[in-house]
Amino acid sequence: MNQLILGDTQNVLAVLESQSIDLVYIDLPPHIVDPATVTSSNKQAKDYRKWLKNTIKHTLPLLKGTASVFINIPSSLKDWAVNTALPNHFEEAHYKGEIKWKPTQNAGNLSVHTSLQYTTILYYARSEQYTCNYPYNEHYLNQIYRYEDNKGRYRLDSLNSVHADGFFYSYKGHEAPTSGWAFPEETLTEWENLGLLNIPTNNDDPITFKKYYIAPKDQTNRLCQVSPFNAPQKGFTYQSKNPHHLLRRIIQYASNEGDTLLSINVKNGRLLRLADQYKRFWIGTDTLVDNIKQSEYLLNKESSQDFSLRIYQYEPHTRLHSEAGQFEKWIKEQFEPQLLNDASIIIRLGNNLGLSAIDHMVKHHIQPFRKKWFYENHPEHLYHGVLVGDRFSKYAIEEVQRLNTYENIRLKLVTLDDLTPVPVKPEIQYTIQASDNEQQEVQFELKVDDQQNIAFYSWDFDYQPDKAFRPQEMLKQQAELTYNFAPGKYMVAVQTTQKDGLSSMQTLEIEVKSNLEEKIAS
Repeated sequence: MNQLILGDTQNVLAVLESQSIDLVYIDLPPHIVDPATVTSSNKQAKDYRKWLKNTIKHTLPLLKGTASVFINIPSSLKDWAVNTALPNHFEEAHYKGEIKWKPTQNAGNLSVHTSLQYTTILYYARSEQYTCNYPYNEHYLNQIYRYEDNKGRYRLDSLNSVHADGFFYSYKGHEAPTSGWAFPEETLTEWENLGLLNIPTNNDDPITFKKYYIAPKDQTNRLCQVSPFNAPQKGFTYQSKNPHHLLRRIIQYASNEGDTLLSINVKNGRLLRLADQYKRFWIGTDTLVDNIKQSEYLLNKESSQDFSLRIYQYEPHTRLHSEAGQFEKWIKEQFEPQLLNDASIIIRLGNNLGLSAIDHMVKHHIQPFRKKWFYENHPEHLYHGVLVGDRFSKYAIEEVQRLNTYENIRLKLVTLDDLTPVPVKPEIQYTIQASDNEQQEVQFELKVDDQQNIAFYSWDFDYQPDKAFRPQEMLKQQAELTYNFAPGKYMVAVQTTQKDGLSSMQTLEIEVKSNLEEKIAS
């Protein structure tokens, strides 16, 4: 199933399945608000260098041999990335070029508003067997490859130099163009012998190069003879009002139906929605709740394929195996205010921890400090220790109760599932406003003790329990809402999302009567 994951980039990448990804798109991290402000030496650049190195390091084990990687990078750091950082991870031949997206109004960016004239994307392949498709149709071929001979379809390309230092000589009676030839005379001679030159009989008409169309025999697992984004030395500039078509082109050229796409820093989920459209599976990750919720909302609104929303911070089983040290530190931060000085927090793995785990905890982590704690006369609400495990047997639970009652040892048992807090559920109030119109106004108000901890409220006004939750409205910290209903019975669902990403969902049934029904009833 497709996955939308909230969490630190490197932590999330570390728990994904190895060699499972066919296409990666790495967008700018949240601390890069405007790429135009990133210089080669300011703090933003230093933070980005460190972030990109770690991200690439954790991404490489996930890639299949046919995978491609596209990196949206601040233009000022392009040389550093291509010449210094990325050659440590990719062979030189696997750098397939720079793609520049240039908005038509010379303002804009793939992710954020900026004063940059273009956005830089670096294109790398995992190996020489990378996926490279050519979705050319007959209409395209007729427009571009308009000529044909016994060798196949071809187009005529100019041989004029685009620089002022071209080659000047006469060839077969044709004088050099104003800017000179783009190639030396021996090159033209070689191409003529291969039948690749179009030499008009009229010396006033230019000599051109016959570029033949190479139809790929196999779209997957093959050597890509021509990059769909030009050669690395020249780069590729794509100009459009928005980057939608470029992102679509990347998906079509660098992956196949049924492949899995990884989007790092999903922003508003635009790439994920395109992946859905072109029948790719996907995994999207971001560190910001706002970006994850915006992506979730738009994916649901466009009736995407089913996907799961994961919050890495509240996946204790995953964290315990992927980052044991950091996870242990996080647990201690949760319980330290509830502990006596020198009290321990112990994590024990096991499906059914019993008396032996309790005895070991008391003997080694509580008894050595009991005398000290007795003379310090601490308040009774503080614990002598916390034991964290997968699950505890009924005998372990009974022993903890006995210790508390008869030996004044306060030990707290916590399962891994207990570490996920219960999300907030606000009180829902609503009022139906009588109206002469066919539709009736219903005013909703949500009441919660800590409004500042709420990030979003999402509303589905015709919720179907047997179908996915697909909200029509998503409001940022706005607890009041008015919606118009036609007469009938409705189930309304509201999802409350906290700033840490945790969500709760509540439903209520309402019945809206027509104005005529109200008058008859009265």
